[in-house]
Amino acid sequence: MSHSPSDQQEAGEHIAESAADSTSNHGSGPVQGHHYPAVSAFDNAHVHLGDRHSHYYAATNSHQANGTASSIADKLFFPEIFQRYETIEERYGDTLDWIFDPPEDEQPPCDSFVDWLRGGDSIYWVSGKPGSGKSTLMKYLVDKVQNGNFFGNDPPVVLCCWFWEAGQPVQHNVSGCLRSILWQLLQDPVCQPVVSKALSSLDIDKHELTEPRLRAALRSALYAVQNMSTTIVMFLDGLDECGLEGGNLLKIARALNEEFTCLKICISSRPEQVYKDAFLSNPKLLLQDLNKGDIDEYITQEFLSDPTVEKLLQGKHVNTLDDLRWSLQDKAEGVFLWVRLAVNSLLRGISHRDSLETLQERLRDLPSDLDNLYTVMLARAGSDTKYYESQAALYFELIIHKEMTLDQFAVAINESFRERCFDGQLDWDDSVLREELGGEDLAAWINVRTSGLLEVKDNHVPAFVVTSKPKDFLHMLQQRRILFEGGRYFRHALQVMR
Repeated sequence: MSHSPSDQQEAGEHIAESAADSTSNHGSGPVQGHHYPAVSAFDNAHVHLGDRHSHYYAATNSHQANGTASSIADKLFFPEIFQRYETIEERYGDTLDWIFDPPEDEQPPCDSFVDWLRGGDSIYWVSGKPGSGKSTLMKYLVDKVQNGNFFGNDPPVVLCCWFWEAGQPVQHNVSGCLRSILWQLLQDPVCQPVVSKALSSLDIDKHELTEPRLRAALRSALYAVQNMSTTIVMFLDGLDECGLEGGNLLKIARALNEEFTCLKICISSRPEQVYKDAFLSNPKLLLQDLNKGDIDEYITQEFLSDPTVEKLLQGKHVNTLDDLRWSLQDKAEGVFLWVRLAVNSLLRGISHRDSLETLQERLRDLPSDLDNLYTVMLARAGSDTKYYESQAALYFELIIHKEMTLDQFAVAINESFRERCFDGQLDWDDSVLREELGGEDLAAWINVRTSGLLEVKDNHVPAFVVTSKPKDFLHMLQQRRILFEGGRYFRHALQVMR
């Protein structure tokens, strides 16, 4: 699917107009004293280059019927429904398999997720420290439950909501959660007819989507599904990201769990006291107590097996290798993200020709908490050259202000390109745009200048959402998103430093 030059120019002019309206008084960035007009270039730009819709998930779903069901789904839908899902890391290698297949000779200190899935009637609670990998685990559970055979020949309907404090209000409030769940029910080919009928009787498509009306709609939809003897498994990730709304959502979840025998709910959050008290008698797991083997696998594969590390360790006593492994394990304290960042820092040291002694000293000096670790890494990231420091500051400020896709970012940092968009002076030939916007080197450019603290990743689309995958360069950029390594934890560290 390719867009005509006129369509591309129209979309480009829209973004250029936003940039033209921006001022240089937005505020200083991580490097004190810098002011960036480009930061506000996208405050009002909801149109991607070459794509007049605000989000590709709005593409027609093959499961969605015409008529009333379609109008209801359109009203429930919002572009950010799966935005948080896209940013969540996939599991590393074969990690997390223990949740479905624990070793026979070792009982993990948690309640069996499989036993709960097949017979439990309480909410299952996944908890863990910040950065321990809760969202990655939840994403893995969604995939396995959706594609496994835990319920024999009667596959469940899997629903999920990914709360995100850094996103729009609809991404971390009750109404957004209810809209997302109802929209997903309308996408399921089995549930769609009965859910559509239930919602039509409430005239949900003709009224304002207030929270009470959405709650009534969800109860009607669940009653309709329950009469079909279909099991629904609902995953709610990051309840702690909902602020004051978290308590309300928990009450709603408990009420639904008690009312509908067809519904099983799995919730994740940090182990804050309010949730410890709420889930005291529920089946649960504490992730940092269970992922030691996963962390060890990552250290072995990504650090100790790296050719440069193997060369550095040649001829050294085996205790040296074990010391590095256990030092990383010990300082991580079950936080998978910390290990990833620490390994990146150590590999960076090796690329600078650090000796083994310097490497060990670097590891000893790494803070064991995420915020301080980011501070150290940011200081090191800015030490390459003054030129990189200035560019890295701009990139960080852009992304902390608004996470964006790669096409948006390319325009934000290219003032000349924006001006020519506005003046209608651009050649929209695909090969010309590749050269103008940095081509395939753009992701590497970002990585080098931020020392890997900003990452470019492909958007991950849930299996039940149908999208077109065009091949032209602009759409290739649209399918990639720039993220903080470590998500909201890095964002918080940057905000503290500003």
